Amino acid sequence: MVSVKKVIGSEPRPRIVLGVTSDISLSLLAGFPTHLEASGWDVHVVCAPGASASMFVPSRFVTLHTIDMVRSPSLMRDVRSLLRWMSLLRDLKPDLLSVGTPKAGLLGVLAAWLLGQGRRIYMLRGLRMETEAGLRRLMLWCSEKVALLLASRVLAVSPSLRERVVQLNLAPSSKVDVLGLGSSNGVEFERFDSLDEEVVNSLRRDLNLGGATPIVGFVGRLVRDKGLVELLGAHRALLSRRVPHKLLIVGSIDDEPEVANLFDAQEADQIVVTGHVPDVAPYFALMDVFCLPTHREGFPNVVLEASSASIPTVTTDATGAVDSVLDKETGRIVKVGSTEQLSNALQELVMDRRLALEYGKNALEWVKVNYARKDVWARTEKYYRALIEQ
Repeated sequence: MVSVKKVIGSEPRPRIVLGVTSDISLSLLAGFPTHLEASGWDVHVVCAPGASASMFVPSRFVTLHTIDMVRSPSLMRDVRSLLRWMSLLRDLKPDLLSVGTPKAGLLGVLAAWLLGQGRRIYMLRGLRMETEAGLRRLMLWCSEKVALLLASRVLAVSPSLRERVVQLNLAPSSKVDVLGLGSSNGVEFERFDSLDEEVVNSLRRDLNLGGATPIVGFVGRLVRDKGLVELLGAHRALLSRRVPHKLLIVGSIDDEPEVANLFDAQEADQIVVTGHVPDVAPYFALMDVFCLPTHREGFPNVVLEASSASIPTVTTDATGAVDSVLDKETGRIVKVGSTEQLSNALQELVMDRRLALEYGKNALEWVKVNYARKDVWARTEKYYRALIEQ
């Protein structure tokens, strides 16, 4: 590696290091490194090796580096990862470091602090500790506390996440920033305007979701933290009330076999589970109502995607999720863990098509004004540039 900064014309480009833990988390940065490159930065991206990393396409001013990192605590592996981080940052000498996701955030910020490198930004995308208890919660709290303490600034992806960080005594309010109304990477709402109608119709036939029966959709990892138990409970409540609907579950199981068992006994004509899909956009076109009964978030991008498809969302008042919906304007917000409130809100939108269409229209307009991906990128780049120019 070389520490010489790349130049364009006669001026050296400011150098930034962006870091996430898993190669899969590169999706959280989709398009942003290229935007920074076009804005005059020398961009270096760091993640763990994996299939997604191998598909990363570097360019003249965007470089990928892989460092072995694991999500769970592992003393020896974490020490090796820290030493790799220090070696990389010593060579690169970045003007600014912006790292997120717990392990990369901790290791990256700690390495930069040990090297005496300033402008250490912790991109806070959520708090895993919120749904943990006992010793594991304490360990996660301590990890976050150290990372936020050693960061020079903390950039939270939603207002409620900022509030929660302060409430948990992880960082003072003066140290935590939120840009606009939040979101880590915005949404390409235009992508949902250009769907091939034949592709959507073919998908509808393949999944046996034709006819007039309303479709309640879910997109995300199939884990308990996403509120799948409550979603299935609400589904059964609607069936008992003879509210016509079907569930469309889009996503893959994430190391929680007990979640898979939730679907085993369900009738195939009432619930459709797709597993992982390469592109979720056509699936939103099948839905009448989107549901994210999550227990915790940073800021849920799937709600922005549903809104881009003009679909109303029912979500919870969990951290992060509460910022993604305007209650009784773009959807409904219910209490975390309340199957009764969830079923009532879903029933309202399933039975009142006019209201659902109104909320969906409002949601699209709200997304266009506040969460367009290029606008989110521009705000973040401006924030970074202001820090290095101070």
